[in-house]
Amino acid sequence: MEKHVDLDKLKDTAKDAVSMAENVASSAVNKAKDVAGDATDSAKGAAAGVGEKLGGIKGALKDEEKTDAALDKAADAVNKVTGGKIADQVEKVRQFADDRLGEDLK
Repeated sequence: MEKHVDLDKLKDTAKDAVSMAENVASSAVNKAKDVAGDATDSAKGAAAGVGEKLGGIKGALKDEEKTDAALDKAADAVNKVTGGKIADQVEKVRQFADDRLGEDLK
């Protein structure tokens, strides 16, 4: 027994599948844009928070213990806001700042 394939129906089904795939891809792209926007907003907020934290330690720049504590607090604040997603970069920035403050400040 030979089966008859309705090519028009097969084409319509393929078109529907492509359309659905395009919609899913579009939704995924939009969600990625939203997540990226949220991450950018969080990073901006974290940067402002870091600026506020660092502004409060100007008088203690040569005190290693105080600068370490302040840098730790600032790094913790950024990690909290970003959910730790950029912890490696935060640590590099923290170490960079630490190398230029405290006992090493000339």
